Amino acid sequence: MAHIKKHDLKKDELALWIHDAIEYVKKNPTKIQTYGGIAAGVLIGGIILWSAVSTSVKNVRNQFAQAQVAYQQCVPGEKEGYIKAKDVFSSIINKYGFTKEAKFARFYKGACCYYLGGLDDAKVCFEEFLEKCPKHPLSPSAYCRIGNIYEQKKEFQKAIDSYKLISKNYPESFEVQDASLSLARCYQKMGNNPEAKKLYGKVMKNSGWADEARFWWKNL
Repeated sequence: MAHIKKHDLKKDELALWIHDAIEYVKKNPTKIQTYGGIAAGVLIGGIILWSAVSTSVKNVRNQFAQAQVAYQQCVPGEKEGYIKAKDVFSSIINKYGFTKEAKFARFYKGACCYYLGGLDDAKVCFEEFLEKCPKHPLSPSAYCRIGNIYEQKKEFQKAIDSYKLISKNYPESFEVQDASLSLARCYQKMGNNPEAKKLYGKVMKNSGWADEARFWWKNL
């Protein structure tokens, strides 16, 4: 076979690239071995990392599912169940912070803290959840919880601000009517009865909270 000269390959770019690559390998065998070793190391490291991440994701999903079931089985007033569920959610957040389950776990940890009476800790969890998952289906509920915490602490203006964000950011959420009732209640507690009466009236017209709104409206 005749020896192929480089100028004969100018019209074929792929062949020219292959030819140059072969020549480079012939002239730089040591570099190729070094780079090959590095590439192999990176590849092996990547495989190990992928395997570890896959195992972690599987573990966190199982833990989260078990903790979620444990939380749903908790009975208000019985602290033991909430304490155990909160510990698992905390572990998920600390060990698997890169997963979506860890983001979601913040909401459930906040709920556990809320039922355990740790209002400030609960508020922090809900705020962190909203920061990481602003468009999550549970985000309106998180705002409701925060508003309720402020309401329990008699910080009514902050509660009102939180409740208002629900209708502003999530107008289609079923939490909107709940937030409207809570808004009216806060206005009533602040002595703004006209605003409270107006909101109670809206809730009574078209809401599952109509009976409760009617009760508060009668006590204005």
